[in-house]
Amino acid sequence: MNVILCGDFHQFPPVVGGKRAALWYPLSSQDNEVANIGKQIYDQFRTVVILKDQVRVTDPIWHDFLQHLRRGMVQDHHIEMIKRLSLLHDDVNILDFTHEPWSSSCLVTPRHVVRQHWNEEALYQHCMTRHHTLFQCPSTDTIRGRSLTMMEQLIVANQSVKKIQLQ
Repeated sequence: MNVILCGDFHQFPPVVGGKRAALWYPLSSQDNEVANIGKQIYDQFRTVVILKDQVRVTDPIWHDFLQHLRRGMVQDHHIEMIKRLSLLHDDVNILDFTHEPWSSSCLVTPRHVVRQHWNEEALYQHCMTRHHTLFQCPSTDTIRGRSLTMMEQLIVANQSVKKIQLQ
């Protein structure tokens, strides 16, 4: 059986589980069964092709920042560069999100709700400029007509993970 896995092993460790949750990280007796199984599967791969040319980031300043960030060696000028990306920074003029550079900008935010609103607005604008109809089909899990509690949502999510693991 031929299996191809693609990924960027210079990316940051998984958020959930931290650095130890990454498949390439050495196992220890403290790891759970899922981590052990994942590591054992990962270790079965014998042929590895390492691509050395980075082609995604073309901006040299941003590339330099990412290289330093990966190694935990961010410098003061990197932090200042990131601060200048804030909408609240003193160098930012009145914002018009319909014109460059904002019409094609990326959003960096630690807030899920901000990202969600940004994406919804971007999708709406995309449909408007291309004269496409936007169809929205929201769904909500319920039990006998009532919404699930947070605990019930967690149980449903865990059941989905267990089904995937069994397959």
